[in-house]
Amino acid sequence: FMNIKTMDSPFHCSLMQFYNQVCYISYFVHTPMLNWFACKLVEISFEHGFNKYSALGILRYSMALGGKIIDDEEEGYRVGKMALKLLDRFDAPDLLPMAYLCYYGYIAAQIDPFQSCGDMLKRGFEIGLSIGDTQVALLNGVHYIQKCFLSGTNLSILKKECDYQMRLIEAHSQPVTKIYLLALQETISMLIGKAEPSSLKWPDEDVSEVGEFSASKVFHGVMQNFWLGHVERCLYYAERSPTTFLIAQLKTTLVVFYGGLSCFRSSKKLNKKRSQLAKQAIDVLRERGEKSLWNFQGKIHLLEAQMFSSTGKKDKARVSFNAAISAAKSSKFVHEQGLACELAALHCLRHGDNNRALHLFQQAQDCYTKWGSEVKVEYIKQQIKNINAEAP
Repeated sequence: FMNIKTMDSPFHCSLMQFYNQVCYISYFVHTPMLNWFACKLVEISFEHGFNKYSALGILRYSMALGGKIIDDEEEGYRVGKMALKLLDRFDAPDLLPMAYLCYYGYIAAQIDPFQSCGDMLKRGFEIGLSIGDTQVALLNGVHYIQKCFLSGTNLSILKKECDYQMRLIEAHSQPVTKIYLLALQETISMLIGKAEPSSLKWPDEDVSEVGEFSASKVFHGVMQNFWLGHVERCLYYAERSPTTFLIAQLKTTLVVFYGGLSCFRSSKKLNKKRSQLAKQAIDVLRERGEKSLWNFQGKIHLLEAQMFSSTGKKDKARVSFNAAISAAKSSKFVHEQGLACELAALHCLRHGDNNRALHLFQQAQDCYTKWGSEVKVEYIKQQIKNINAEAP
């Protein structure tokens, strides 16, 4: 970036600023247009020189690289890093919150550990508040909570963070950001065991749409119902969502993962449609695992374990369950470690190994206690009680 031409045309500088503002609006209003405006920012930069808005244009182009349009996360990751370096060249701290939101909220989160992305999003939140960019700061804050949630951070801690940010959102009148935070707050509270589904109203989009609101609606519908044991409702969302959203690739991956697991937990027969969903989940997670073992290796093992278990391959299932538990522990995803222990215990119960099942349920209880999910702890306690009641 040392030899790039700097933009010196006032007209094109103003045009770049305009396109940058339109990019932000299109993110919420009509997501498909975000990629077009991002490409315009890049095109103008190469034709008339670069300025600080060029870096944001390249970052948004990187989001398109890692999204449905191009589907090349590694290239998006590389180009996104270059865009952050370009922003450093122009010494533009006022754009750092938006840059962190684009990069760590969408691009890096597909490759870097969720925990490290969360740390940088928290920094974007703090920088935004310090310079008065509360709108983007609060979006960073929501993504920070989301990445912490995916990392298995204690739910009570996250609930307090949600409450704190909600007070800021209400003080600064940010209705759009409030919708996202309310959904997170509801999901976290339900998993703790202190809330019922609210009457949260999403903007009018069907779940088959590809926008950011639809991605969040599907994501929370799947997460809430999966962890609360409402398998058919979880599959309702998973089966009706698009195969991918334009920019929310991480949400897509997680919807596919939990939807795939739900196929094996359903009381209904594994029909052709659900069998395809389960196989798709394994294929998608394997692909993601090639780019980020930290985030996805445990999930791959867990899906494979469920597939082996459902097809009667008892020994292979046990090996994969053990690998899933180990991978989740290594990545410090305590909630997924608990889930792997729980599903492994259910596998052992189906094959009459009650002693092994009891041991695994006790591990799951410890994990869910650390996670702070009273709902899951109570469920596991009941499973342990049932085993003990059957003991001679």
